[in-house]
Amino acid sequence: MQKPNKDFLMDMLFGIAKGKSIIKSDIAKTLEEPFDTIQTVKRLFTHLEAFHEDDPYNNVAVNKKILDQGDFN
Repeated sequence: MQKPNKDFLMDMLFGIAKGKSIIKSDIAKTLEEPFDTIQTVKRLFTHLEAFHEDDPYNNVAVNKKILDQGDFN
């Protein structure tokens, strides 16, 4: 998986876990990035649109394996 996709996945999982919400604006606020929340929402939305059902990385088991490996560099 490419680094931007790993970063996006980690941001989404962290935001959902910490914010206890699946609403993109809530996830963006939870990430506390140094720029406007709307820019973070746009970034998350753009990456989210890129994920497709036929994407081999759009699978819970594969994502869990990647997270368990801990290689996010």
